[in-house]
Amino acid sequence: MKICYVCECCEDVMGEFDGSTFDEEGLGLTDLTEEERQDIIELDYEQGRMLVKTLCDECISSLGLDFDERWTIHHPYFRH
Repeated sequence: MKICYVCECCEDVMGEFDGSTFDEEGLGLTDLTEEERQDIIELDYEQGRMLVKTLCDECISSLGLDFDERWTIHHPYFRH
C-alpha cells in the first residue's frame, strides 16, 4: 500500500512512497492517539493507499501558525 502525505489545506501532495518499506512506527504514526488517527489518516482501498493529512510549510505560514518542529515531517522523501 502506498503512503501519501497531503496538505489538508491546499491538498498539495507533500510526499508519496511505497508503504511496504516502512511500518507505522517508522513513520511516527504509533505516537498518535486513536482520535488523532481518525482525524488525519484515511484509507483509500480503491487506489491502494493510505492518506495522511498534514499541513505544508506554506499553509502553516499563510494561516499564521507558529512554525514549530512538531509540524514538520522529517523524512528524506518529503520536500520542505
